[in-house]
Amino acid sequence: MERKKQDEKATVKSSLISDVRPLYKHLSEVQTELNGWVERSLLLKDELENRFSSLCNIQEEVTKELKASAADGEFRFASHQAAKFQGEILNMKQENNKVAEELQAGLDDARTLQLEVERTLLKLTEDWELSGSQINRSGQQQDSDTQNRVPLWTFVFGAKPKKQKTSIFACVHPALHRKYTSLRSLYSSK
Repeated sequence: MERKKQDEKATVKSSLISDVRPLYKHLSEVQTELNGWVERSLLLKDELENRFSSLCNIQEEVTKELKASAADGEFRFASHQAAKFQGEILNMKQENNKVAEELQAGLDDARTLQLEVERTLLKLTEDWELSGSQINRSGQQQDSDTQNRVPLWTFVFGAKPKKQKTSIFACVHPALHRKYTSLRSLYSSK
């Protein structure tokens, strides 16, 4: 009787562990993905800082050239052109700052998620006595590079809509293009 209860407990625990393993595996994959996002975010952050520095240097060069040309009496470019350059550079710097702020917010969110996933994995490991080697034995872990994932650039800056290619019918004969377009709209609405 007691042996039967022990067998039932072992079966239930085994069943629960088999239910927890896919979750553990998925969280491990999420952790790997988050690590990649953080690394790429840091690279983008460095790139934005370099871009900001370059914009500051360009702004200084424009100011220096304007002052030098005013002192020489030889105007290499008009003051309205210099003002236009300064305005464009200021706009680019402001846009760069906006992107940097959004990137930092995304980076903070990714780091928060990283900590939460790490805590959850640690708790699962402690509570269910799981480890990466047990997970690999129970089900082969897929390479994270082959999974569908959102590129960081798209995540941060959004996807660009793809331009529609011009139909060959439009080049050959415009009347055929109109006919082809109307046929395509008929079939796509069905």
